[in-house]
Amino acid sequence: MISARTIAAALVPAVLFSAGAAAAKTKIACVGASTTSGDGSSAGHHYPDELQRLEGNAAEVKNFGVSGTTMLRSVSASYWSTPALGQALAYAPDVVIIWFGGNDAKPENWTTHKGEFLGDYEAMIHMFQALPSHPRTYVVLSLLTRDTEGIPKAVVDAEVIPLCRQAAAETGSGIVDVHDDLATHPEYFPDGIHPDDMGTVAVAMLAYAVINAPADAGSINAPADGGVPDGAMTDGLTASLDAGVAMPPVPGSPPADASSAGASGGGGAPASGGAPGWGGAPASGGVPGSGGAPASGGAAGAGGSAKVKSGTASGGCDVAASAASQTASLGVLFIALAALVLARRQRTELSNPSGGPP
Repeated sequence: MISARTIAAALVPAVLFSAGAAAAKTKIACVGASTTSGDGSSAGHHYPDELQRLEGNAAEVKNFGVSGTTMLRSVSASYWSTPALGQALAYAPDVVIIWFGGNDAKPENWTTHKGEFLGDYEAMIHMFQALPSHPRTYVVLSLLTRDTEGIPKAVVDAEVIPLCRQAAAETGSGIVDVHDDLATHPEYFPDGIHPDDMGTVAVAMLAYAVINAPADAGSINAPADGGVPDGAMTDGLTASLDAGVAMPPVPGSPPADASSAGASGGGGAPASGGAPGWGGAPASGGVPGSGGAPASGGAAGAGGSAKVKSGTASGGCDVAASAASQTASLGVLFIALAALVLARRQRTELSNPSGGPP
């Protein structure tokens, strides 16, 4: 179990680093189906786009998602049969984030081939891990808020997710736990499975926290207790999503005006209601996630109650005993991360007023 103090100590320098320090870019490949390619979110605001904004000059993020595809190899819509897989391998990434499971769970695929899912998943992970770049690999756990698009939620929750966790554990891969960590935010998934412009920012924040975790955070890729990696890495960020503490204005943003939220250029600036992607509800007229910088947005912060698990964290820090101080540290961390991504979004919109992809 990773302590919140460890997360904060590691990620604050990562924020400062991504804000301007020069370094060789980390190559990040996002592999998956429609939740990766961008169904449900607007152009330029898919989760890989938002992850790129968070990483800044520290990384290059490429989207290799193909809508409608499966991890299952022997079905007609298999990702294995697409050019995108070869392109992702040829990219020689340093980090690979893999997100499948929804289309696999459809009865026409799952009923006959579910016994192949784990082997196919591990085979793809091993294929990437065998590249000369020896990338770190991460598995995203899908969230369905209801049965949708022919995908039964019960199958995803009870069968697909446990197999994804097993694939991660058996291949030494990390987990981006969208399934657990965003379960309290169904509004981010209006159609039941695809994140909207707010949801993609939340997904990117989770991915950013996991892939930039400290090297000694054993429970991400190799749990100290031998168990399956879980959502502990992002518990503090989830608590921040739920807290609703107002975020200070982004430097250079217009003064707060609760009565207006214009929709000029790439998107209106929500007034005091909500920073896109962190649980706040935008004021009337604001377009969450489309580039507007909130005047005093609802970024989750230090006021919330953390979803901290009991037990002793790595380094001998008792999580239950120090929950209050850790929550405060994570609140400060989250506000710094939120300010970074919103500042990047504002600069993108100012340089690209047409609202198209940066």
